[in-house]
Amino acid sequence: MIDTLKLLQKEVGPDIVVIEPTGIADPEYILVSIDGVVGLDIDSVKVVVVIDGERFLRLKTMFERPLRNQLEMADLVLINKVDAISPQDLRSIEDQIRSFFKYAGKILHVRGDTGEGMDVISKEIGL
Repeated sequence: MIDTLKLLQKEVGPDIVVIEPTGIADPEYILVSIDGVVGLDIDSVKVVVVIDGERFLRLKTMFERPLRNQLEMADLVLINKVDAISPQDLRSIEDQIRSFFKYAGKILHVRGDTGEGMDVISKEIGL
């Protein structure tokens, strides 16, 4: 990953790079691996955790530990696929993220069918 980031920085010079690990990855390990690497110039890092609105209520217990680790590092939480769940389920997901996982930051919603909410995300992460 580090070599790829260095090459990308050298050849493309992007304004933003998104690293999307697997759903159960711990962002702390990614942050540690890129912190202070010589030849890798990173101005800002934001950790955005994407919650699958359709599956969260069924899977939260099974993935409690990785989800807790992700939320501890999160600058922002996105609940995706809100078009596919009821308003009651959305409230339940938010409540559980705040109470069970003790997340106190911002929670935004993204619609999978229209992309509604994406504009707010870019503002929140400083684009």
